[in-house]
Amino acid sequence: MTTQSGLIVPESELKWDGVEPSPGRSDFSAPDRLLAFAREHRLAMRGHTLLWHEQLPGWVKALPAA
Repeated sequence: MTTQSGLIVPESELKWDGVEPSPGRSDFSAPDRLLAFAREHRLAMRGHTLLWHEQLPGWVKALPAA
């Protein structure tokens, strides 16, 4: 796999529901694992969409509209 490409792009690991599962609690463990893999294999890693309408954290969806 690493011989076919020089770049990895996270799909869901950097989306808001993954990096802030509850208000004020950040968890970058999944993207950190990908970054470690990229570094180990000398690959570049590009960020991806933080806000995606289908992957908002549950606590955001539960906020009052106001």
